[in-house]
Amino acid sequence: MATNQSILIFLESFNMGGAERQALNLAKGLKERNIEVSVVSLGPDGNATDEFRAESFETKALGLVLYSTHPTIIKRNVKAIRKEIKRFSATHVLPYTYWPNLYVNLTKSKKTKEVKFFWNQRDIGLHFGKHPGEKGLILNADCVVGNSVACLNCIKEHYAIELERS
Repeated sequence: MATNQSILIFLESFNMGGAERQALNLAKGLKERNIEVSVVSLGPDGNATDEFRAESFETKALGLVLYSTHPTIIKRNVKAIRKEIKRFSATHVLPYTYWPNLYVNLTKSKKTKEVKFFWNQRDIGLHFGKHPGEKGLILNADCVVGNSVACLNCIKEHYAIELERS
């Protein structure tokens, strides 16, 4: 049974760590459910690239400048990410870790209104405060997910917001 869903996962890089391993495992599970999954690294290729490709996932490394909230960097990154969302015809975008969360959620606009955006909290807020619009981006995300209750609690406590649980 085929679905009309296409999930585009955004990673910081293709260097295998915990987030990349979790993304690979999720991608495999989604693929088993006949959901199309593609994976993009905002940064470089790395040792995980071959693992994703071995599972027949389309991959791309953008080689963007990361770890910056400079307006020029943000503008360049948002443009590149928006292009990939369109190219992959994504219905859902799922970033992993802070910088992909920030840059990907900054792409949400009237032009991407058919796409569902996630804020995927993977840590205890280690980088919160890097961008003044973070709270708005989290509130504007279609869904906030995390890999633990502690990760989600850090959002609630840091930004004094309530998150629905489902």
